[in-house]
Amino acid sequence: MKLLKKIRPAASERRAHGVANVSEGHALDTGRLEMVVVIINRPKTDFYMDLMQGFEVNLSLSVPAEGTAGAELREVLGLANTDKNVLLGFVREDRSDELLDVLRKKFRTIGGGKGIAFTVPLTGVIGVMVYGFLSNNEKLARNGSQQDDK
Repeated sequence: MKLLKKIRPAASERRAHGVANVSEGHALDTGRLEMVVVIINRPKTDFYMDLMQGFEVNLSLSVPAEGTAGAELREVLGLANTDKNVLLGFVREDRSDELLDVLRKKFRTIGGGKGIAFTVPLTGVIGVMVYGFLSNNEKLARNGSQQDDK
């Protein structure tokens, strides 16, 4: 038993390297998740929600918001619309840079499609099935493990 403890890395080491313990004797290379936050003009919500789905953002929430700039500042900056939406979603870390790059390009090229986007790294998710759903891993979301159904 002591030999097993020496060979098996501590839970904190496994988490640091993106490995979760699924069940006794099985490890799962999970990767990390990030929450992506996108602030956009309300009329462009559907477009950006569809765009995010293409990057395996499995859970997306849209929250109505309103800009806080006063009328004078909006006039100086050329901002006509204060109706915004905040989109929240979860993306795997290996896809987040690509998603942010595409969002930046869309913000520059789409009329009325300007916005702000950033990610926040998650330090943990409770439950293998929850992680499977958020990371768009169907096997994990269904069964709680990566083993094929027999």
